[in-house]
Amino acid sequence: MLSPAAGAFNDPIMFISKFRTLRLVPTLPYTLRDYLISIKEFEAADGQSIDPNLIAGEVRSVNPEEVEKQAALTGELRETVEAICNTANEKLAGGNSLGMSSLLAEIDKLGRFYAGHTQSRDSGTSADADAAGEIEAPTEMKSSPRKEGKIDIASYTPGTRADALLLLRKGSEYFLRHEPNSPIPLLIDRALRFSEMNFIDLLQDIAPDALPQGKKILGIPD
Repeated sequence: MLSPAAGAFNDPIMFISKFRTLRLVPTLPYTLRDYLISIKEFEAADGQSIDPNLIAGEVRSVNPEEVEKQAALTGELRETVEAICNTANEKLAGGNSLGMSSLLAEIDKLGRFYAGHTQSRDSGTSADADAAGEIEAPTEMKSSPRKEGKIDIASYTPGTRADALLLLRKGSEYFLRHEPNSPIPLLIDRALRFSEMNFIDLLQDIAPDALPQGKKILGIPD
């Protein structure tokens, strides 16, 4: 059915919002939304900022093949969306057409991100070097007390949401390596997953029976 259901006029906006929750790479907590906030494309609702050098440094630490795989998938996604539009427009009549320019724009942002990091690996420079120079530690980390050249973790205070989530992930990795039978990594990973959810997704996960009532209270159609 080409015509959307009544009340679904904001579905494209919601889809773009959901698309921005995609992780830049599966093994890191950063999403497309985090990246767009870091380059000042828009501001986070809570006013927090994200250091682009932090994202760049973390992405450079992962296996290059992982980034290249994500870049290839992004290219395939763009081709698929364009093919859907072209096929639909061949069949539509009366001056009607199907356009997904907003989605294509978001895909292109992902493509530029991966292209920048692929090129930076080849040249040995940061993908954000043109905007922020060499990769540096977050301001709070640079100013934290040091002991024998190492950061004093006890005195370090995360400056952003991304910093705090990164510390959680590093803590989970520690317990996985040194206490593989501990339930702590499972709890931390669940908390990290919750951090990426909106209220409805969270309710669906922890109390699915309460989801219909929650949607009703918030005025969200099924």
